[in-house]
Amino acid sequence: MALYFQKEEEGVEPDKFMFPLALKVCGGIVSFQIREKIFLDAVRLGFANDRFVLKSLFDMYAKCGDILKARSVFDKIDSKEFVSWNIITICSIKGVSYSYHARERHRIMELMESEGILPDIITLVSLLSACANLRAGFIDEAYDIAKVGMGLAMGPTIWGALLYACYLHGNVVIGEIAAQKLFELERVNELNFELLMKIY
Repeated sequence: MALYFQKEEEGVEPDKFMFPLALKVCGGIVSFQIREKIFLDAVRLGFANDRFVLKSLFDMYAKCGDILKARSVFDKIDSKEFVSWNIITICSIKGVSYSYHARERHRIMELMESEGILPDIITLVSLLSACANLRAGFIDEAYDIAKVGMGLAMGPTIWGALLYACYLHGNVVIGEIAAQKLFELERVNELNFELLMKIY
């Protein structure tokens, strides 16, 4: 950060390479004023729509917990990578309310589908965790998300997260389905059986 402001004092304008670096550093800075100043400099100098600046800005807002700004910037990024999808999925877990959270999660899945992107394991686990940690009504949605990912090599992490959610909320039907998948994947893991028994 010192280099950024030193350059400014010397009258040297930052370029499109300096902004991503400065924004990355800002992810660890609590000062709202510093973050916004660097962003406004990027806008003033015409870099507000630069792909690398946008990705760095998105990452900064996500790290600082400014979820609404992170989502706003995410929507402006043309070529989204899995890292960006995973970050926005995790941000959606921190939605303001249950109904907002559900709408946001559906929006993310629809966006991925419209761009022809299948969620990877990290995205699926994030979405499943979000569903599991909220309330029992989201278990069906979590199962739907798990079914979407069945084209992937669905491992015990996904089915274990779903089984645990079913245990937390007492969903026997989906719990049995998740347990069956786990029994096929991990024949010798007794913990899966014990967790299923706790649902009853």
